[in-house]
Amino acid sequence: MANMTLNPPPLGAEVSLLSLVVVHMLCLYAYPSLPPEGYAKFMIGFDLENPDVTITAGYVIRLYGDNGKLLPISTVYGDIVSMLSEFARKYEESGIVRITL
Repeated sequence: MANMTLNPPPLGAEVSLLSLVVVHMLCLYAYPSLPPEGYAKFMIGFDLENPDVTITAGYVIRLYGDNGKLLPISTVYGDIVSMLSEFARKYEESGIVRITL
């Protein structure tokens, strides 16, 4: 599990920024330890500023394809953007103070 505190807190509607932060965290904490073949997935948690709650956004995102090969980061990024776009509809005005993978 890895987390990153964001200051100043971006809004939930800032999908591009939040997606890049998640990809950055994956590159720092997940990808260096992943073998070329295997199975791994992750979820994204957010600590919100207002309301003061912690939530898990969306669904599980896979890092490996059905063939057991590591997915390209561009494919994973697309899944992150899709999931965060759904999240943004509900929490667009909430500040995100921390992201946890």
